[in-house]
Amino acid sequence: MAGGVWDNPPATDLCLVVQPYPLATLLSVDSIPVELPMRAISQARAAAEPSDDPISALEQGGGLLSLLAALALAGLVGWRRQRAAAWLALTGAGLAGLAAVAWIFRNPTRRGPADSDLALAPCDGEVIAVAEVQEPRFLKAAAWQITVRVRPSQVQVLRAPVGGIVRTRRYLPAGQEGQRDDALLLGVQQRDGGRVLVRLQASGFWRRLPTYAGRRITLLPDLEDALQPGQVSGHLPLGGLVQIYLPQTSHLAIAQGQRLRGGETILARL
Repeated sequence: MAGGVWDNPPATDLCLVVQPYPLATLLSVDSIPVELPMRAISQARAAAEPSDDPISALEQGGGLLSLLAALALAGLVGWRRQRAAAWLALTGAGLAGLAAVAWIFRNPTRRGPADSDLALAPCDGEVIAVAEVQEPRFLKAAAWQITVRVRPSQVQVLRAPVGGIVRTRRYLPAGQEGQRDDALLLGVQQRDGGRVLVRLQASGFWRRLPTYAGRRITLLPDLEDALQPGQVSGHLPLGGLVQIYLPQTSHLAIAQGQRLRGGETILARL
């Protein structure tokens, strides 16, 4: 060994070769490879950016899709062997189930107005009530409560009504606070300090199903996440109730009985 380098490295599977470098070279910024850090930053940035369709049948119901596809395939195989009508019925049931799942998770493109002073509808549905209430959880003040019913036949994707930072995210299981169905709270604080609360309540149909049947409510953003107005934020399978709490100083642009389109219909000017 001479000068810190093996003259004849030993014949082993692993050989450590040490080569001396001047101290100035080691301390030089130019000697630091930037490809790997830049690549890591790019990958982290890509992972942080929301996908085009975060709510999809494959993402949210992959297990159910696999089961339905297996049923349809089993029916085709059975029919080819026995030519019995029952096998065709099994195939039809599997294909109908696949179509139903795709329908439930459909996510049409929506384009709402780009105005930070507006509150947009977080979902499709019908306004069944508008009332002035005291909101003690997040706004902690007088507020407008807008209640929207989302039916199973309507688009069940949830969108952010305003832009801001998620400050509250709380799950309320059925039976808590006297409620019959699962619920979830999402509180968003805007850049100017204004606050908007959304309460999501699962459909009563879930009470007839076992707990492992699926997610009652899917909510994508976590605490301290940034949201844009109209951004896809969750899913309410089989519909349910959505309540939006806006500051009492807001100027409402909707009325009871009105039909809403999530991400497009203007609820109020804040």
